[in-house]
Amino acid sequence: MTMNRQVRLASRPTGMPTRANWNFTEEAVGEPGEGELLVEVSHISLDPAMRGWMNEGRSYIRPVAIGEVMRAGGAGRVLASRHPGFSEGDEVAGNFGVQQYAISDGKGVRKVDTRLVPLTTYLGALGMPGMTAYFGLLDVGRPKAGETVVVSAAAGAVGALVGQIAKIKGCRAVGIAGGAQKCDYLKSTLGFDAAVDYKGGDVKEGLKRACPEGIHVFFDNVGGEILEAALARLAMHARIVICGAISQYNSTEGVKGPANYMSLLVNRASMTGMVVFDYADRYAQAAAENAHDDDPARRRATRAAHRPDACRYQRARHHLRRLGDVASRYRRQHSRMGACARTRRHRRGEFLRVQGAGLRRGPRKPLCAHLQGRTHLDHGRRRGVRAAQPR
Repeated sequence: MTMNRQVRLASRPTGMPTRANWNFTEEAVGEPGEGELLVEVSHISLDPAMRGWMNEGRSYIRPVAIGEVMRAGGAGRVLASRHPGFSEGDEVAGNFGVQQYAISDGKGVRKVDTRLVPLTTYLGALGMPGMTAYFGLLDVGRPKAGETVVVSAAAGAVGALVGQIAKIKGCRAVGIAGGAQKCDYLKSTLGFDAAVDYKGGDVKEGLKRACPEGIHVFFDNVGGEILEAALARLAMHARIVICGAISQYNSTEGVKGPANYMSLLVNRASMTGMVVFDYADRYAQAAAENAHDDDPARRRATRAAHRPDACRYQRARHHLRRLGDVASRYRRQHSRMGACARTRRHRRGEFLRVQGAGLRRGPRKPLCAHLQGRTHLDHGRRRGVRAAQPR
């Protein structure tokens, strides 16, 4: 009998979660019922948002109940299916929880194709980090070419993508990260224009040097003192995107709000919260744009810039073509979304750099280095998943 190992929430943490907040359980793997599928979960996502889901109280999603399998996005393979939309052997991504096996009714579960990109890509740029960066920056931040976009936690799964999308849109990208190694990664690998090391100096002074004309868009994943420093450097009519506040999640003294919020008034700025689940009906659009590359002129320009290492370029271009195939499959799978799935914007040839391909910064600079790295998934449709029940 196959056993399902699970991690369940035993109690609500105060401050940093500890071993006492968890129960590690085992139970027999059951068979899926009518309209259900059984998934063997090979990858799970560790998302900062998970800390908030452990807390009782009103939020954008119900808290994980005591005794419940901890909520988490994941990916794996269908072992058995009585669902018309899935077959045995399908590789899928969805909200499966922190467990080895999950039975789902298929809501919020999507098929993925690992012949095109690795399974972990669907937990990264083609998963929730990509969706969050895309909609948070473009729909809420509304950057314009020539503006300065600053993102906190810039070396993380979402922040790294935000900076590169900003570059694609013709903006200056400035990242805030902790440590010289991360800051060097932002500039030399991801193509950021500048980086501010919050561990190595005063953040306000660093932003003053990096953003001489002020901050037009601030994409915040951290909150606390970092948010205050950004508020002090806003340009007129700036937009602040509140995506997260990881510096506050384990606080035992309450969430620290910005003391200088009047900067919003002085600069006629706005501060808007965003939850990626609100854009679920447009995920196909974001995935298509994050993956697609159909601009021959851009490919030629990039190749010319890197002619001394043509082999490395060809390897990168191969990955990008595969990602273009992913976009096509997304459009077919989600054709019911009509204009959203067939948006003209993917025809602009905007594409993202592949991690590990070795392609350096070219004339169009941005491109995405996070496509193959395992980041995190936080799938928007949370309903319809339960633990696998015993036979």
